[in-house]
Amino acid sequence: MSLHLHRTPHPSISTATELRMLMAFEAGNVQCWAFRSPHGTAHSIEGIGWERLWNVRFHAESGSCLFLFVTSTPLQTR
Repeated sequence: MSLHLHRTPHPSISTATELRMLMAFEAGNVQCWAFRSPHGTAHSIEGIGWERLWNVRFHAESGSCLFLFVTSTPLQTR
């Protein structure tokens, strides 16, 4: 398992940033989570305030190497 915390520009507030976490698992899943505190607090207890944005599976076999590339721009879809 691998975790990467980073700040990214907030999607709707131009002057704010949002804390995000990328999680990569040995089974090939990669998830992106955003911290959106329900009460305006700056901390999370037992995962409260985290919202999963997406979940993908890059490969079917376990034990493969997984490389994460984090960019400051959103991914383009076709």
